[in-house]
Amino acid sequence: MQLDPGPLFSDQGLCEKTYGLLLGQNYSQSLADKRIHQLRARATGILSQLFALCLARAPTFAALNDPNLAWQVVAGDVAEQKGCTLTAAELEALIALFTSARCRYLEHRLCETVQEAPASELATLIDSWINATRQGDGAPDGTRISNPLLPTTSPLPSRPSQPAPLAELLAGLSLHTLAPSTSGPAAIAGQVWPPSHLPNADRDLLNHNKVRERLAGVCWSAKGSMPAFPVDKSDPLALRLFLGWLAAAYTPVSPVPPFALFAAPVAFMNNKERQAWFRPSGNQSKMFGHMDGFLAYAAEAFRAGKTMVLGLCTPVFATLQETKGLIDAAGDQGGVSPADVFNNHDKLRRFGTAVMIRLMERDGVLGLQVVFFCPWDRHQWVRDSWRPYDWLLRLWKDKMVDAVDTWAADNKVPVHEGYSGGSITVRKDRDHDSVGMSAGWLMRVLTAAERTIPGLEEEDRWEWEDVCFFRQLGNWTREKEEKAEENDGKEMDMDTDM
Repeated sequence: MQLDPGPLFSDQGLCEKTYGLLLGQNYSQSLADKRIHQLRARATGILSQLFALCLARAPTFAALNDPNLAWQVVAGDVAEQKGCTLTAAELEALIALFTSARCRYLEHRLCETVQEAPASELATLIDSWINATRQGDGAPDGTRISNPLLPTTSPLPSRPSQPAPLAELLAGLSLHTLAPSTSGPAAIAGQVWPPSHLPNADRDLLNHNKVRERLAGVCWSAKGSMPAFPVDKSDPLALRLFLGWLAAAYTPVSPVPPFALFAAPVAFMNNKERQAWFRPSGNQSKMFGHMDGFLAYAAEAFRAGKTMVLGLCTPVFATLQETKGLIDAAGDQGGVSPADVFNNHDKLRRFGTAVMIRLMERDGVLGLQVVFFCPWDRHQWVRDSWRPYDWLLRLWKDKMVDAVDTWAADNKVPVHEGYSGGSITVRKDRDHDSVGMSAGWLMRVLTAAERTIPGLEEEDRWEWEDVCFFRQLGNWTREKEEKAEENDGKEMDMDTDM
């Protein structure tokens, strides 16, 4: 690694915070005592943890396609696991500094003929991060980050060359001569799982044996690595793993969060429909949830004091008869199971939407705000790829709206507002996946709700309209207009009587 001489950053405050993080608050005394080797070992170990956390969140960068938000997620992980006070921007600058130093070293090495020693753990982690952030052909699928912080594409500004007490220490830090670090990312500790602070309904959803096997130990204080980000051909277990991880990792013990996340993908309207798909899905339909179950979960969450309920919907638009025909055709070829057809056939890919139901008060009356995040509404490339299923998608949305209407009426709760649409920042040079976009939107709700969902205050409305582009749903708008007309009629009758 080749660091420039002088301070690490032009901002002295950031320099001090970085020194404190990597070397400890009493690093000056340690330097005076000549404990250079101990300080190098500490800095190497902490940097290894930081780069490992960044690598674990590489799918988050690719899926959200919002680097600022993704760095906030990483900074949150660092704060929880290291008690670090670096902001997202400061952490980004720190990672960029050492990534650039590694790149300079690699470029310099190309001109040398001396045989290189084996790379250390830290060197391997930084090299993996470089590969993940590059957009070239060598980057792994699904981990290419849209704005790489590499010197070949975004050089760091020159830094002052004034001497600093740590210049010798960090400039001499070698990625090839240090002993392997033993302070890598903390392992997930054995503990009661699902986390005991979660409501019973959430624990029941997470306690599926296959989910428990993969996610045991994940909680607010030990998030582990994010499972594969879902796509429209993800099998139901992969969808359950992502939602289960999100629910377990982003539900703090204290303060009690206002939201509840339904940790099963909603693919059917009711249990009868789910049962009908049991055999055609290769016995996988039981891993999905249904809208009736989601609404029952929402009612229980609201009774327990929650004010927001979230869910991911992944319906399949092929009919049962069509699916059975696809399975029969595949069976004639031999070696293809119904589960393989259900998970891999283009006609059986899932369409992704997200739903949010939130308690809100209007004119002193407690009611609901319902938001459907639907990539179809605002993303033309999603609409083009799903155009053959246009009417089926509209039918699904109408069924969801009717289900919420019926459920709200049964519970004697008015629906004050309904919105559909939504948008998130996505790259223009790649295919876009409605399931991945909807999953990314759910992550945004949990990490940056004020920029993701319609605001309550008038001054908030410009922000969410600018970011998410929701439009009010027609049927609830008409209902409000009809009520307004009724009130106008009553006022006219009163005027007539007078």
